[in-house]
Amino acid sequence: MKRNFIKPNPVFVGILISLFYLSSSAQLPYDIVPQVMQAGKEDASIFLNEYMRPLGKAWGINLTGGWYNTAKTHETGGFNLSYAMHFAQIPNMDKKFDLINIGLQVIKPVDGNNIAPTIVNANETANVNIYIANNIPLLTDTLVMKGFDIPNGVRLPTFNIGFGIFRNTDIIGRIIPNSNVGDFGSINIWGIGIKHDFMQWLTMIEVPVDASIFFGYSRLKMTTGITYTPIANEINVTLPEKHEMNMKISALTANVIISKKVFFLTPYISAGIANSNFKMQLSGTYYYPQLISGQTVIEDDDNYRSIDPVIIKPENNIQSQFAAGLSFNFRVFYIHAQYTMQEYNMISAGFAISFR
Repeated sequence: MKRNFIKPNPVFVGILISLFYLSSSAQLPYDIVPQVMQAGKEDASIFLNEYMRPLGKAWGINLTGGWYNTAKTHETGGFNLSYAMHFAQIPNMDKKFDLINIGLQVIKPVDGNNIAPTIVNANETANVNIYIANNIPLLTDTLVMKGFDIPNGVRLPTFNIGFGIFRNTDIIGRIIPNSNVGDFGSINIWGIGIKHDFMQWLTMIEVPVDASIFFGYSRLKMTTGITYTPIANEINVTLPEKHEMNMKISALTANVIISKKVFFLTPYISAGIANSNFKMQLSGTYYYPQLISGQTVIEDDDNYRSIDPVIIKPENNIQSQFAAGLSFNFRVFYIHAQYTMQEYNMISAGFAISFR
């Protein structure tokens, strides 16, 4: 079935490409994925879980940000448009992993260095190969692992539009429509949130601040084509032409927000919980070579084939969040920045146009 993509203007494309700002020396994930798949689904899943998961976690954490820059809600009919860029900071412990102690059977280091970088680490490398029966290396050239160069953290933009509906309640939506972004493939983001001023119900308490409760859900999907060419002395199957890597990240957040406007400044704090998960699935048929009479052979054998394999299964990543931010108000124009403390600390900055 043919996919229909929205063709965005150059400015929009530039913002989307900022999702994946990488140095030219970085090795793209879809270079590594098809080669690792030749190790079989079990080893490929173990390996790619360790290698890819920090990126999925970072995007999930970024999706929890950018929903608000004040606790104050709109009057009925009020609205705002906002943009923010989020930078999830990756802790050092998630920038590398041990190839020996994670259960790999056929993917092994080749030079004695068993510490490998994850996809968010461009400062270290590791050489690995796939060893089939009798410890025979499959790849003629070893696979050099190197992550992306992300000096300021894993970034993600969000675009929101919010409306005041009734009783100091805002409905907020976010969307980046399904768009083709060059070599990065297609991406789309959508989400919905609600913010409600609960101070209106505490009539016995008079506190000179705005206070709201917020709930939000976001989802990101990225699809990119990969080139899969199994290595074997003999291939006895017709290889499908199309293979893709699909990543889905979702995030749910709930926060209490308190803010106070002082002239043209609005400092605010928030606290709550967030839950995100990351799923990675490949589309297409993947064959694994087997050793027959001293030759590597690709056969149409169910034991050496996977169809649309789920490589990384979604797991809930529940954590607490504490944030502090500051918004500068120039009539209807706002500039804001926020720092959020959580498993991956996050820096956010952006601007908004708001009509109360």
